Amino acid sequence: MVTIGREFGQVNYQNDNFFDDMPKQDPATIRVAAISVDGGRTQLRQEDAGAGVHNPSWVETKVGCLQVLESCKHTADPHPDLPTIFKNKTSVQCIVEGIKGTRKTQTPVSALEVIDSDHPQSDSVPQKESNKRDASYAPTVLKKLVIADIDHAESFGLAVYNKVHVCNLHTLERKAYLGDGDRKLWTIFEDNFRAEQWTPILDFVHAVEYAYEGAKLITATEDQCWAKYIDFITLLWQGKSLTVVRRLHKATDELKSSKKNKLKETVDKIDTLTSIANYFQHNISKMDYPTYRTNGLPISSCHVESLIKQFNIRIKSSEKFWNKTSVKGILKIKSSILSNDNSWNMF
Repeated sequence: MVTIGREFGQVNYQNDNFFDDMPKQDPATIRVAAISVDGGRTQLRQEDAGAGVHNPSWVETKVGCLQVLESCKHTADPHPDLPTIFKNKTSVQCIVEGIKGTRKTQTPVSALEVIDSDHPQSDSVPQKESNKRDASYAPTVLKKLVIADIDHAESFGLAVYNKVHVCNLHTLERKAYLGDGDRKLWTIFEDNFRAEQWTPILDFVHAVEYAYEGAKLITATEDQCWAKYIDFITLLWQGKSLTVVRRLHKATDELKSSKKNKLKETVDKIDTLTSIANYFQHNISKMDYPTYRTNGLPISSCHVESLIKQFNIRIKSSEKFWNKTSVKGILKIKSSILSNDNSWNMF
């Protein structure tokens, strides 16, 4: 497979007819182009160094998910109320623990996965039905392409840009670029996609994590934490991220003025709260979720995060050490198999 991967890595198939096999567009809906980018991890070893592992090192894998979506345009926010899933303690704890990598069992991490899973919830069947209704307004995926590599952000961003243009995704009226708070992902956006008027969107599920962590730091009991989290996440869902930033700053100032402000625990809280407030403040321009929903745009990068897991299963473990050329080929094979194109069959 490694040899095949190297050979496949040297070929390139075009997708000039990317839209040809899609269903005829309904006048009541719009087609949306979406780009989601995220990173994983794998281990390299020194190439051409003989048997065994020489000079091992961890490197970041980068995965891009290019999609054509179909969704309705609206005159107002189609879902102004916070979805049930983000008001369910079991689901929220599952999301937060999954993002932080602290889950002890294989429970879902993203909102989409929680909705679709059989994970037990406090309200059983009615809860699941409510979750599905909450997600009913979300765009429908018509087609996807996957691209993965271990190149630097600059060259990977250019590869994503070229793939987008080969498939003519840039010609669609509505275009969304989604990611978490990683600066490298937004450097790719600034260098390649802002000029073409792609809409930058911060993944809402990551906002859930930060809202929950902020609430936990400024409250004393579990009930207070949950109430504060609901307050924060509702404001974020409504696009009022600046209000959340101001409340976090106020809580930070109160800690600084307290008699315990020199204790290490308090200093750590202040630093973490400041970091959370900065996270929201730096991303305010990417958090206008009511407008995104009105325009039929996605607000979660859960699809690319799911892809990261699939790549990690194939290439990441403490016992796997790859030659650089080998892993690049394996990544290309896996990308092709996960894509809705014919490149693997053509090869």
